Amino acid sequence: MSRKSWHFVLLILLIPALPPLRDVVEASMSSLMLCLLPCLAAAGWAFAELYVISRRSLMDAMRPYGLALCTLCTFSYGVWMVPIAIDLSRMSMATGIARDASVCVAGFSMALAIRISPWPVLLFFIGNLVWMGVTVGLIFVEEPVRLCANYLLGDQHQAGAGIVAYSAGAGLWLLGWVFRKAGLADLSSDI
Repeated sequence: MSRKSWHFVLLILLIPALPPLRDVVEASMSSLMLCLLPCLAAAGWAFAELYVISRRSLMDAMRPYGLALCTLCTFSYGVWMVPIAIDLSRMSMATGIARDASVCVAGFSMALAIRISPWPVLLFFIGNLVWMGVTVGLIFVEEPVRLCANYLLGDQHQAGAGIVAYSAGAGLWLLGWVFRKAGLADLSSDI
């Protein structure tokens, strides 16, 4: 993609976080968890593609920090799966901004980590993200009471189902990616 295209993508991904639309998106747990947060993570990824990944010397300098980038991404993802954190980010503007910034940083970190980290490290961390998403999503679906004070039970169930679907998709992508990276795709055709 050209730089102009990446700028456009970045702008589009940030639209749900802007004040007029932000209140509408945050009003529903499913739109928060399945629209706003993925858009912000993708915006962080787009920022990395636009300003960092094309610079080979900067990427080489980041190579020793692959494990730290994976850890940062996992931490940020995990924090915003906790129901009290979701509630606090809805009730406090400062916490909401911290949530948005940390999710963007997580997307940025993952974009860099995928380029510079060895595949076994990424398999471990992304596999844990997938497992965490499936687990939390199933808890949101199966729990008979509201976990977040700001959202209705039906909305919680819908968000949980979406998180499970996103996580399953990420897990399938991860398996395909690992097969290609590990050179196992050639071996599977021989079986």
